[in-house]
Amino acid sequence: MYKKRGQLSTLQGAIELVFAAFITIALYLVLVNLLDTQTEQQVRNNIEGFLTEIRSLVEGSKTTISFSTTPLNLPDSYILVGFNKEQATTQERCGPEDETIYKPQDPACYQQSCLCVYENTAGNQDFGKDTKLTFCKPLPVDEIFTYRYTYSFETGTSGVTQLYSQKSPYQNLRGGIISRAALPSHYYDIPEAYQPFFPGDNYYSEFLIHGTCDQGLPFRVQQLNLELLHYNNKKYLFVTVDPTRGYKERKQWLEQFNQASTSTSIAQEPTKTTEEKTS
Repeated sequence: MYKKRGQLSTLQGAIELVFAAFITIALYLVLVNLLDTQTEQQVRNNIEGFLTEIRSLVEGSKTTISFSTTPLNLPDSYILVGFNKEQATTQERCGPEDETIYKPQDPACYQQSCLCVYENTAGNQDFGKDTKLTFCKPLPVDEIFTYRYTYSFETGTSGVTQLYSQKSPYQNLRGGIISRAALPSHYYDIPEAYQPFFPGDNYYSEFLIHGTCDQGLPFRVQQLNLELLHYNNKKYLFVTVDPTRGYKERKQWLEQFNQASTSTSIAQEPTKTTEEKTS
């Protein structure tokens, strides 16, 4: 009799332990899912804020070149990719191998530029099967690009220098190379005095930011500089993440170009869009 009671007590204790373990696991999964949902919503809010600033810049632009600044917060496991209007693929240059990223078949990207956010669910450095598309948003420009932050370039005064060390958050910009032929000439055909503040040939890159890449510092929150150029019925958005490296000098030269483009011959003046003509 006592033996049977002991067996029942042991069985009841085992059941209670299993039940407690089940509840613990269930609560853990609910908590993880809740945190993931909150993080994704935070990312959506951050990207929407970034896009709001871009839209304001585009809609409020009255000149050939306009400027703005805005913060961007990108958590470690997320990747932000800009696809241009006429672009089918882009390159990602983080991790042991370069990866080709295809423009998503998403309504936000159909026949227009877009920003897409991916989550690296495996937490590694590669853009592969463990990277899932989270969402895309339309981008109101034709081209978006940035510095090629991971490479050296000619300064024009002190030879070849490394733009940033491997311990910089700017090293998380890992898009593919853009050749000079893909951009308007005033991104590289500039007076010698201003050349130290512009990259040379092939030192612009496609817009792609990792939350964290290789051994560099996480991107987290960085202040972005936005330069919007209207040229030949296209809108070019150049984005930089360092507010100090030649930004003042770049802006000075571009404003000079801006003044010249509105006061010289039609051959040198960017073609105005219908929107600009009516503004």
